[in-house]
Amino acid sequence: MRNSARVSIKGTEQTIRVLNMVRSSVLKRVEAAVVESARAVQRGAKDRVPVRTGVLKKSIRVSLKKERLLAEVGPRWKGRVHPLAHLVEFGHLARNGRFVAARPFLLPAWEGERAHFEKRIKEAVRGGVEAK
Repeated sequence: MRNSARVSIKGTEQTIRVLNMVRSSVLKRVEAAVVESARAVQRGAKDRVPVRTGVLKKSIRVSLKKERLLAEVGPRWKGRVHPLAHLVEFGHLARNGRFVAARPFLLPAWEGERAHFEKRIKEAVRGGVEAK
């Protein structure tokens, strides 16, 4: 008596091709959704950041890492995080000993975009699957 079974599935090559097309379509749509939300967070942060000289506002950038579907939004200066950004975002002690209140700009920008981001991702996946 044999303890094995042989299964033959017809159309596997075609199924694999269709799945690869769906994967490609979904990835493109998700990537577009990530970029769109990152740009929205950037706009929101620039709208909220307090402006004294404008350097901090100009430094808010989007960095895309497409191979990982990742976007980073934040103040960059000389290849690093802007040295004053955290002081503005979270507040700090001034040289005279008084506390300078926080003036958050980045976190509120993300919180304002979060629901839209989740909706965009869901629509991207749904649309990529339905397109095929």
